[in-house]
Amino acid sequence: MLKIYSQKGHSTMLKYFAVLVLLVVVYTEVESKCPTVCGKGWKFSRITGMCYRLYTYRRTWRQSFYACRNVGAYLVRINNRREFNVVKTFARSFWVNGKRHCYKKRFTFGLSIFTYSRPYVYWARGEPNNKGGNEDCLQIVNRRNNDNRCNRKMYYVCEKAPKFPKY
Repeated sequence: MLKIYSQKGHSTMLKYFAVLVLLVVVYTEVESKCPTVCGKGWKFSRITGMCYRLYTYRRTWRQSFYACRNVGAYLVRINNRREFNVVKTFARSFWVNGKRHCYKKRFTFGLSIFTYSRPYVYWARGEPNNKGGNEDCLQIVNRRNNDNRCNRKMYYVCEKAPKFPKY
């Protein structure tokens, strides 16, 4: 236990306490500003270092793709299991970046922040099945990937890089 024997010691302790309180307030202020690196309505993931936003306005895959571009982002492209584990919790079902092209054999992944990396896909059992011959767009449903009709309207998730303040 700390005992203060003199008025001078008491005064010094109060000064240290005041400095400590000031540091806590400044630190809290800086920490509370960190989420704004993404902008209003966006969520920053410390796991991936990226900003995400779930849009609950239902759009087709193509509309979703361009809606993300219009806000300076990309339809989310899952690059690894860690990112998949972050994104899959946003909603039960939503569009992600991935579309079957050309000969309808494989999915390709369009514009993204990470166009150089191979995407991560965690297919649901029996998928992709191209049911009816027209399931050409990629979605997450029940925390797994699924191919679905591109003209179906559903939620979508956009992804963008954070803008950190310059000091």
